Amino acid sequence: MGLGKNDNEDYEYSGSPKKQYIVNTVLAVLLALLMFWVANYFYNQLVMYEKGETIHIQDIVYMIYLLAGKWSVAAIFMLVGFGFLYAGYTHFKKYQEVKNKDF
Repeated sequence: MGLGKNDNEDYEYSGSPKKQYIVNTVLAVLLALLMFWVANYFYNQLVMYEKGETIHIQDIVYMIYLLAGKWSVAAIFMLVGFGFLYAGYTHFKKYQEVKNKDF
């Protein structure tokens, strides 16, 4: 028995992987929805700015707007949202695999 090595690792219960995957799936989908909402929010703020209204946004968002426009700001947040959706999908597929597996 080496230091730091657990010989009984295969026989110890470490929690249900089903619960872990389903929680990760739900969190990823909620974060994706949040990112889509943020993209919409910043897009609408920048449309109002273009109409001449005063808005309050973060410096980094304004810098991206100056460099690439309002669509790029929305696209960045939407890409992050799609990344979270993909993560949720992969966790859901892992959940399906674990659910069908016999322990």
